[in-house]
Amino acid sequence: TSASIRNSAAPARADAITGASAHHGFDDLRNASTLSGSYEEDEKTYTLGGYFSSEKDYLGRAIFMSYGENFNLENTHAQVAFSSSSDLWDPSIDRELNRYDRKNHELTLSLTQVITPNHLIGLGYSISKSEGFLGSPYLYLYGKNVTSFERLPNSKLTAGFNLKGIHKLNANNSLHWQYNYADNDWENSAHTLALNNYYHYDDKHLIGTHFRHYNQSGAFFEQDPDSYTNNSKYIMADYRYGTYSTTTLGASDNFKLSDTLTLKSAINYYQTSEHILIKRWNGTGSVQAFFGSLSLTLVR
Repeated sequence: TSASIRNSAAPARADAITGASAHHGFDDLRNASTLSGSYEEDEKTYTLGGYFSSEKDYLGRAIFMSYGENFNLENTHAQVAFSSSSDLWDPSIDRELNRYDRKNHELTLSLTQVITPNHLIGLGYSISKSEGFLGSPYLYLYGKNVTSFERLPNSKLTAGFNLKGIHKLNANNSLHWQYNYADNDWENSAHTLALNNYYHYDDKHLIGTHFRHYNQSGAFFEQDPDSYTNNSKYIMADYRYGTYSTTTLGASDNFKLSDTLTLKSAINYYQTSEHILIKRWNGTGSVQAFFGSLSLTLVR
């Protein structure tokens, strides 16, 4: 839990639609694979990789690369990373899209500095450009004056930065914090604050408590659903482009079963603020959910 130079800063993405299929139930199969490799020479690290996924209505492809270097007796780490994706829609409903492609290019710069053996600070900046059909072909809006599929701009420019720290409080306890800010030309401005505390209960258990709050301003085309008409240039059907906030509380345990095997478990509670589109989707003004995870990690 002490500060480590390998914890480099990288701006986190704002909460957003991923572009995955909007189907409900087990009526689809998604195949996904990632291949990557890295090469280290002295204090330099090079990474190159690719990603491919497919489902019956969506094809995803991406490449990513990065270069990192340690300075100042490994107390400073700088990294530059680039990724590019080119995806294709093939809707499973009879709908003609204005574009079937979805492309994204992102550049990330990060700098991490060890202040003392127990304190680390990281700073990151990213800029990305997205083009193509950026929403979901399945979302539609019913209003007093409109019955239409969602219509969004075909391009988006996003920039953001983050600041984070890792602080060892004592021999068994450390605090990890991170603040992210992101802004795009849709006029979504997003702030994220995350706090994570880790406690070594004994030689086998690492207990974590987690807090995350996300707050976002609405896109320039957000308005009351009943204010849209079928002739509106843009129509928003998903609250995640609007004005809303989320709060997540969680707890986790890393249970060391042996020198090579760790059981990781986590439970979280998630809640959004109220939004009229959530009420139209679910009948209630906000989303509330419990979710968890369980995994085994083998290290040889």
